[in-house]
Amino acid sequence: MKPFFSIELVHEYDQGPASALTIVPAASNDTYLRHQRLWLKQGTGYLKAFIEDDESLKDEVDVLYFWVVCVEEDFYSYTEYPNDINFSVPQYFWHNEHDPLNLNHFMLDAESINNPPMGAIGLIGIYIKELPEDHRFSIRFNVRHTLWQYNIIPKASQRDWTYRVEDQYKVIDKNEADDAMPLGFDTYNKKWEFNLISHSENEQLVFQINAPMPFMKRSDGRFVLEVTPPEGQQHLEKFEMVLPYATYAYKMVDENNIELTPIYIYI
Repeated sequence: MKPFFSIELVHEYDQGPASALTIVPAASNDTYLRHQRLWLKQGTGYLKAFIEDDESLKDEVDVLYFWVVCVEEDFYSYTEYPNDINFSVPQYFWHNEHDPLNLNHFMLDAESINNPPMGAIGLIGIYIKELPEDHRFSIRFNVRHTLWQYNIIPKASQRDWTYRVEDQYKVIDKNEADDAMPLGFDTYNKKWEFNLISHSENEQLVFQINAPMPFMKRSDGRFVLEVTPPEGQQHLEKFEMVLPYATYAYKMVDENNIELTPIYIYI
């Protein structure tokens, strides 16, 4: 037995292996697995395949198929995908005809792979005829972007104060960046602006980001609410508070079909 190939599913939201996805062999592999012609090691977001030393399997089959299966429903909320997609049936087909794995229109051309497992979102086809030993494939999923809104509800005694949302992130020079920077670094490596778009009668202030912002799994405390007392009231002190990040659980669509993610802050 020797290493054959590996497949990794990476997600920008996870900054690494996709925690909501797994890879399972299609029924067309059953004979090879049962007779120990093919061995698989599976984990969160990855699969490693091993083959017999004489590589005779390459003379018997052209393509090995694997299903990409969603095991966490939240995946659909934070992943970027076409709005008209229907996840009730598999939608994607990846293959390595032109290395690395490429995404094509989904197709099922073999009877042995016509019955996808529950939660399958797509199929991977690995052409193995001229596959080099221990070859690595990677499929990337991007995170969804929405317009973040901070809804600030101040105390009655602080309604005439000045409120401002500031991004305190320091942009990193790409030429000086570490080679091991996480997925989506280009997206995150910028300063975002929040504009006051509403100041309602009940004194609620709504700050909206200037461009769609990606969901982030971990907050780094970069957004800060600055609260300044009115001029002439020197006995009162300015204060700041770190704002939480938006969560995909509260995503909504406005009357213009624009995706928003509101965050409510009570002071």
